[in-house]
Order: sequence, then structure tokens, then C-alpha cells
Amino acid sequence: MRFGITKLSNIALRIAPDMESAIVTMAHYGEGFKILDHRKWWFKVRMAYDQTEGWVENLQILEISEDQYQSLEEKPLAIAKNSLVLYKKKTVHLCLFY
Repeated sequence: MRFGITKLSNIALRIAPDMESAIVTMAHYGEGFKILDHRKWWFKVRMAYDQTEGWVENLQILEISEDQYQSLEEKPLAIAKNSLVLYKKKTVHLCLFY
């Protein structure tokens, strides 16, 4: 299973992998999800907070590890430029993406 977070302020979850497709809901900056499927430039995702499913453009997300995804439920997530910082209990984990 693959996991990710939104890396933009708001991204549209769509019914189908097409820009003309209807919007199911909007995902907000830093929200986590499971990646269920992919098609060329699109990922089908299931949002962590309410289990809503939809398609998002691949350039609007950042893939993360399963451990990072599990940490999202414990503490807040912050993103700064190309760095992903997860706060878990009193330990700070810094993962750099190049």
C-alpha cells in the first residue's frame, strides 16, 4: 500500500481521472490518504479523516511512508519547502525529499 499527503492549499478529489470530471470534495494542505490506484498522471486515494475516495493529480501530492502516515493520526504535520517534518510524541522526525 502507498500513502501520501496533499502538498497544496486545496486540491480537488474528482470522480474520475479527468480535469473535466465532477469534484467529490476538496482536500486541504497536509491531509493524509491511502493511494488505491494510479492512471498515468492521476492517483485514486482514500482520505484518512473520512474515507472519501476520489482521483487527484499526481503533481499535487507528496508520497510518504507507512510510518509517516501512521504518525499523522498522532500529531500534526508540517511541510516546509522540500522537507517533511512529522511530530511524534516528543521526538521530531525529519525526512528530506530531493
